[in-house]
Amino acid sequence: MKVLEAIGKSFGIAGKMLSTLAFLFVFNAVWNLVMMRYMSTHSAGAAMRPSTLIIIMSVLFILANVFIQGGVLGIVKETLDPAKRPSLADFAKYGARFYLKLLALGAIIMAAVLLVILVVGVVFAVGSIGKNMILAVMLGIVALAALAVALYYLFLLFLAPYTLVVDDLGVVASLKASIQFVRSHLWKVGALSTLVVLVALGIGFCAGMLTALANIALKKGIILDLITSVLTGAVNAYVTILISAALVIYYAAVSGKQANPEAVSA
Repeated sequence: MKVLEAIGKSFGIAGKMLSTLAFLFVFNAVWNLVMMRYMSTHSAGAAMRPSTLIIIMSVLFILANVFIQGGVLGIVKETLDPAKRPSLADFAKYGARFYLKLLALGAIIMAAVLLVILVVGVVFAVGSIGKNMILAVMLGIVALAALAVALYYLFLLFLAPYTLVVDDLGVVASLKASIQFVRSHLWKVGALSTLVVLVALGIGFCAGMLTALANIALKKGIILDLITSVLTGAVNAYVTILISAALVIYYAAVSGKQANPEAVSA
């Protein structure tokens, strides 16, 4: 399967997931509206200091998104089989089924990211101490090289949530499967990821233009917040499904895990 083919098919998959799309839209729109109204009732100075409520809500939002990720990936996988017609009940089933695994996977990847940031930060900090320019330059080069290597290995883990759901693997096995697949198809996975991000940015740009026009016309108030929340919620919902579908379609087809697989050119 070619990269552009996967992206093209993702639009079709998104069109078949209207109930899931509606759920994600409501979830994102309500969250955006609540946050915008909260921020509008606080001064700029207060907004810079997150309250306990905002921290709690943000944590709950992240935890909810783990459930949503499992549900979306599971539904996309089911939709690849023409004989199956997944519903919101299936969305909830997959969200619950893969919740703990995806949560653990996310924690591992986040820990890896934080470790990279810490190591690179320490190397740069050591290089900035004192006035030895040669040492500083050498440590800077080492830090950049380490960062490049770390980013490469983090990218190899990029598809771990997808391998976990599509192949129904454990956490460690999904990491190994992602590394093996991405390493074997590095450039195509990179191209696919870049293209779907560009498509998402294009959709977001169009929504941003509409939001800007609404901002010019209404200045501020609940109506503007409502319009912004609706547009942002719609974009987030559609982009979430679009990106998930493109990556699942490509991985399932190339790895041979798709029902009724087509001939692939990987």
